[in-house]
Formats: sequence, C-alpha cells, structure tokens
Amino acid sequence: MRILVTGGSGYIGRVLVRHLLDAGHWVRVVDRTYAALPGAEMHVINLCQPEPIYEALKGIEAVVHFGNHSNQGRGTAQTVLGENSLMNTNVFQAMADMGIPRVIYASSVQAMTGWPGPDFQDTPPPPHALPIDGDTPPYPGNAYALSKVLGEEMLRYYARVHGLSAVALRLPFVIPGRTRKWKDHLTMSDPGRRHEFAGWLWVDDVARLVLAIFARDVSELPGFRIYHPSGASPDDISSPEELARTHLPNAPRRHPGQPLTSLIDTSRITKETGWTPTPLEDVPERSRQDLMGKG
Repeated sequence: MRILVTGGSGYIGRVLVRHLLDAGHWVRVVDRTYAALPGAEMHVINLCQPEPIYEALKGIEAVVHFGNHSNQGRGTAQTVLGENSLMNTNVFQAMADMGIPRVIYASSVQAMTGWPGPDFQDTPPPPHALPIDGDTPPYPGNAYALSKVLGEEMLRYYARVHGLSAVALRLPFVIPGRTRKWKDHLTMSDPGRRHEFAGWLWVDDVARLVLAIFARDVSELPGFRIYHPSGASPDDISSPEELARTHLPNAPRRHPGQPLTSLIDTSRITKETGWTPTPLEDVPERSRQDLMGKG
C-alpha cells in the first residue's frame, strides 16, 4: 500500500515509518522538520497550508495523520487549538477531494480525561463509567484536548458525508521502552497520570496497531470509529479493582456486579483487527533517545 504519514519525523512517527517499511509498504513522510528516514520519501511542508498537501497526496492510498501540535505546552491555546484544527481540516478535505479512502488519526487520551494542565492534582477525575473504551464520551479539559475532540468529530463528518474509512486512536501514555519509572504510572501513584486510568502503550504497539488496521479491507472497517488502545498491567501491579477502589471510588460501572478485569477495555480493537498489546515484561528496556538516534 502507498501510505502518507504526516508528522513522521517525530518520536512515534519514526517508529511507525520503520514498521510500515518493514511490512512492505511504500511510505511518503511529510513534516515541518526534516529527518533522514531511510527507505521513505521525505517532504518538508507546513500542513497549515492546503496547497502542498494535495501534491503530497498524489498516488497515495491511505493516510496516517500524526501531524499536530503534540500537547498544550506547544503554544498558546489559540495556536494549539487553531492550528491543529486547521491542519486536520486541510488533510481531511484534501483526502475527500482526491478520493483517498482511509485514514488513521492520532487523537489522544486527553480527549476524555478532563486534564486541564500541570497543576491539577485536586481536580476530580472525569465522570466516566468503568471500564473506559473508544465509546467513552469526550471530556476535554484544555485547548489541545479540545482540538483532538474536534478532529474526531471532523472524521465522523467526513466518514458520513464523503465515505472515508476513518479510525481515531486515543493514544495513552506512549513509552519508548520499559524502565522502572513506569510503575508509578501503572499503580496510579503518580497524580499527574491518574486521569489516564493507568493507560500506557509501547510505541512499537502503536505501529503494530496501524498495521493491523491497514491489514483489514476498507469494507471491514467502514465509517468512523474510535479506538482507545492500552497495554495491560503486569500481574504484580495492583489489580483493576484495587485501583478503582483507591483512586476512582465514585466511578460508575458499565457492568454492575461484575469485577473489573481492566480499567481500559480493548476487546473491540482485538475483535475488529486482531491486535493485542505486548505484555510489559516483553517490552525492551530503551529510551526515547535510543529511538531518535536511530532515525
């Protein structure tokens, strides 16, 4: 398949491009900064300008759209919300105009966490029923999160009106590899991550999920859907029930009377694509610097 990856120079993008190439796909990358990505065709463009996007989409069969400001700290609320929305509009509309049938969009767990910013330790968790999944309602708490929700709603429109096969990935905390510090996240002892329901994902599993989606025919994944992928907690980490009782005591249950087997339900993803996350104990020890140095 001939695939365009926006934002392919970034941390996740580089890993994704490598996996796509290794799987035999032809890859074109567009980003605002250049990166040497052996085997891929690289173009430096500004996604806030629509004209070069049409040129980049020539001959393309599918798009992986990761080209956004990556968090609220990338600029003012106006810049992050406005430019992310503009980039999304430019990419999705160009796809519709050119008849490109499928897209995978990097949304964010922040679309439903209510996370307002760094100083939020006393902010109550979002009022979601457990376990959460891709059908959990949006609950943005900052301009970046709002931009991701608007991106999801754009794709809902483009799927309905223009027939796109569109998948939004509400990506959680993406880790480059296994290190000791991730345990604070998995046990929700890090207050900065409690709103994410202990979700995490190995960066290579992001790429594996993209490949699993593209391995399905468009007819198998029609319309628009949201996936909320996450890795599972190891057996020696607190159980989902214990985490819920300790940190989310007021959260309603989607299946009252049944014990929680996870805080994040990924069964729909597995059913529709065959994807399953890599167990944490099988994730290699490596840093983000290791990955970026291999770009």
